[in-house]
Amino acid sequence: MASTLTLLPIAQLEDEFTITVSSDDKAYILLYGFSDGAKKLRVNVAHEGAYACILGMIIGLRGTCGISTFQHHSAPHTTSDLLIKTILLDNAVFNYEGTIRIEKVAQGSNAYQRNENILISPSARVNTRPYLEILANDVRCTHGATIGTFGEEEYFYLRSRGIAQRRATLLLAQGFLQSIVQKIPEELITDRIKGIVEEQLAIFNYARLNFIGIPFI
Repeated sequence: MASTLTLLPIAQLEDEFTITVSSDDKAYILLYGFSDGAKKLRVNVAHEGAYACILGMIIGLRGTCGISTFQHHSAPHTTSDLLIKTILLDNAVFNYEGTIRIEKVAQGSNAYQRNENILISPSARVNTRPYLEILANDVRCTHGATIGTFGEEEYFYLRSRGIAQRRATLLLAQGFLQSIVQKIPEELITDRIKGIVEEQLAIFNYARLNFIGIPFI
């Protein structure tokens, strides 16, 4: 059983993009970036025992980015695991719609979907909507979404150690995104993955950083 990693920069994606997992391999898919417009990613988990892990690392500064995902299970004992994390700065808007569909033949399948969002600016917005279409009766399926900010206690801890607020925000962002990287097998972590994380975090250099509920000092 092999593991593969597909990198999908949002700005370069077609409006609709499909990946089919047609063997019992483990497929890892990383969406990253932020771009105006709407994109749809369909992942077909189409072979018994197949596994698909869909990850999103999205930091937006301005504009409106829309992502919809479709996790389609059409074979028994398949698994899909989706985790999309976003950090929104300035006046960025992120619209997410995630659908899980498990066909009647896909008994014994597992599907997970989670979208976690951090708003740094009071002008940033998130709209997130999950959908489930479950036609089989022997499956496990969960979904969830969170929208929040970095907490005052976290900032206080870092500031009390002499870390400036802008630097503290960057450190908190790194920690927030770490669970995305941790889901990728170590043998697939390359310098390119590390570079993507650095590219995403570099967006903080251009942000106004008007914090929600936290005075900027």
